[in-house]
Amino acid sequence: MWFLLPPAVLAAAALAVALHRSRGWTRPLAATNTLLSAFLAGTVLALLADDSLLNTEAFELLAEDESSARTTVVVGAALGTVVISGWSILDGWRKARSRTRR
Repeated sequence: MWFLLPPAVLAAAALAVALHRSRGWTRPLAATNTLLSAFLAGTVLALLADDSLLNTEAFELLAEDESSARTTVVVGAALGTVVISGWSILDGWRKARSRTRR
């Protein structure tokens, strides 16, 4: 799954350039942002579920109860990923909508 992240980062950079060139959000850019955010969130969640994102040895240092520490960190990271992606999607559509109302 790691091989998916570099192209996604490049796509995010291309989206930022397109956003700058268009001088704001448009509906096609908001749609692209939605797809990109969902793809990135899905990739991160898949890496979390597969135990490929976090160093398992670090959990031994975090707490005596390794299982509890791992669960807390994974759930927190998953929740953070979903919240940030959701916010990005909603914010892009809100800005595109307000631009079309001007």
